[in-house]
Amino acid sequence: MSHQVTQNDLCIERGEGCFVFRHLFVFPIVHGFGTRMYNIYLTGDGERLRDREKFCGQLGINLDDLVCMEQIHNNNIVRVGAEHKGRGSKSDSDRITNVDGMITQAKGVPLAVRTADCAPLLFYDPVHEAIGVAHVGWKGAAVDLAGKMAMALKNNFLSQAEDIFVAIGPMIRSCCYEVGEDFHEMFGSHVERRGGSHYLNLAGVIMEELERAGVRKDRIYDSGLCTACNKDLFFSYRREGPETGRIFAVIMLKGDTV
Repeated sequence: MSHQVTQNDLCIERGEGCFVFRHLFVFPIVHGFGTRMYNIYLTGDGERLRDREKFCGQLGINLDDLVCMEQIHNNNIVRVGAEHKGRGSKSDSDRITNVDGMITQAKGVPLAVRTADCAPLLFYDPVHEAIGVAHVGWKGAAVDLAGKMAMALKNNFLSQAEDIFVAIGPMIRSCCYEVGEDFHEMFGSHVERRGGSHYLNLAGVIMEELERAGVRKDRIYDSGLCTACNKDLFFSYRREGPETGRIFAVIMLKGDTV
């Protein structure tokens, strides 16, 4: 089922092809996710760097400050600071390796996650002024990365799960995410059988893990957007193959001058 990006769901605040979550826009953070208008997947093509610059420009972020991670489908989380600014922003060679989650309390340090079907998660604790990003596919969900992000914020910054807001960006949904029958063993009722095939509700798994970690249901904002359905808006690994593009989802604590 295809969903449209509308003013009722997400508000276009930073120009064409860049969306923010309406409920988070009131906080002292910069955040947003892109569309296929900005292909940020680095392949040695200078056009991809320009797309990164354009996307960051829409949000008022300096690309030179952006922090990117390797994303290898695990549940490793790293705490980053101002000293990590620019890691992976213009080259994969210096991105933060062996992690799928990042957290920080440093203002003016934008954290990025790139996706093309997996779920981009943005975390924000307004009480302790902490943020995080996570890249969650089925492998990350199988090892509770979403829940561990809430725990990492608590362990590092004393965040309480009930104070944390989480935004779930565009991702492949159960309408399109066909999986093997063995996924029932991992995800139970989140795997639906239709017409002899099996479909995973990855968003449902993520929300269950967040709630189990103590995040309030009314503080989990799900875009509801399917990357596989919305071929005019988003890239999809499943639909287009491994060489398809990627979008960014980014969050940053505003500094004194931002």
